[in-house]
Amino acid sequence: MTPIKLSWPDWKYPEWIDEGYRTTRGWLEKKKRDDGAEGLWRIHNGLYDLTTWVDKHPGGKLWIKMTQGLDVTEIFEASHLSPSAEKILPTFFVREARISRNSPYTFHPGGFFRTLKRRVYEKTKNIKRGPSKRAIVLIDLFVVITLLLSIISAKYFNFYIGALTGIFLTGTTILAHNLFHQRDNWRMYYFQLSLMSVTDWRISHALSHHIYTNTRLDLEILLMEPLLQWFPKEQKNWIVKYGSWIYSPLFYCSLYFLQAFSRIICHGLEPEDLICIALPTTMYLFSGSNLLICIISWLWIITFSSFIFGVIGFNVAHHHPDIFHEGDKPRNDKDWGLNQIDAVNDRIEVAATFPWAHLSFGDHTLHHMFPTLDHDILSELYPVFEKTCLEFGVEFRFNTTWNLFKGQFHQLTRTLPNTVPRENITAPLKS
Repeated sequence: MTPIKLSWPDWKYPEWIDEGYRTTRGWLEKKKRDDGAEGLWRIHNGLYDLTTWVDKHPGGKLWIKMTQGLDVTEIFEASHLSPSAEKILPTFFVREARISRNSPYTFHPGGFFRTLKRRVYEKTKNIKRGPSKRAIVLIDLFVVITLLLSIISAKYFNFYIGALTGIFLTGTTILAHNLFHQRDNWRMYYFQLSLMSVTDWRISHALSHHIYTNTRLDLEILLMEPLLQWFPKEQKNWIVKYGSWIYSPLFYCSLYFLQAFSRIICHGLEPEDLICIALPTTMYLFSGSNLLICIISWLWIITFSSFIFGVIGFNVAHHHPDIFHEGDKPRNDKDWGLNQIDAVNDRIEVAATFPWAHLSFGDHTLHHMFPTLDHDILSELYPVFEKTCLEFGVEFRFNTTWNLFKGQFHQLTRTLPNTVPRENITAPLKS
């Protein structure tokens, strides 16, 4: 694998990245080597024993269980808006960590993110946590439509209806992504209808990508290599740079299948994986078609949905030559929130727009910084977000969907890192 230039040379390079095949559970286990949590939970420089908190955690057991042995500073800061979480934390304190934190980010009380976080808490403290009523209605509606259309597509063996079913399945999957960021809930398992896994995505997406966006620990980038290489590397070959423009759409079609096969091979089947067969089972039971037709129709729905999900997921927020990627010069201020702004971009067409923001990863910067807030709340946060950006002299800009789509392909060809920090670039993003 061609090495990348490091943006933060003093941030210990995770040697395990080069050890071979990468998996979500492997990432979780191997990261413990560098986090200095000593089998406990690390938050800033303190080690805490949260084993007695597992059954009491408002966010659910899974979050606590899967993070044992990790430095969870960033996810703790982003997930807990209320000061009450920090107040009860000393109850679980064991001792100070023996080694420095292996992260480039800071959370100073008077810094950008902590200031914004306090204001967001004041804005949302009287809002009931969890998905809003219309968010629940929306995802339930998409599930029902997906099931009904799947039956019709199998009954008439119609690939056009199958494609439409795939579109609604994609919407269901993205809406369920909103839910698995929040406290444990049964609707988040709608996500599994796509063949993907809530547990795996809580690791690769919530604990990795959301925290270390576009850096060497962003598992969503690492899992795509060597086929898709978004990090700027001087020795990218022609096939990786330009051939990816041709084969990436084919790769999108296989995303769901690849994640399912990888999960089964590496970890075996888990009880929630049975949800994956709900769609073909429904088609077989209610369409009146034979098993072969139902399987072919289902495979087409999954393939088309995977393609749409890939187009949206890879092209709407993170990859553009002017967006920060590992190797680029980072801003001098290591505030986590500021670095999230540098690594994320939002689309003007869907910002604060229901239901399009919910269905296409809209309001993405705010979602990255406050992932446990329901997507329905994010549109209300723009005034305090813009106020805080203005006070800290931070330029937050929207982009167009088309510009980001083009920029993603240009990013695949980029070999040289940006030597000017994002904070010093004032020209509008363009491809």
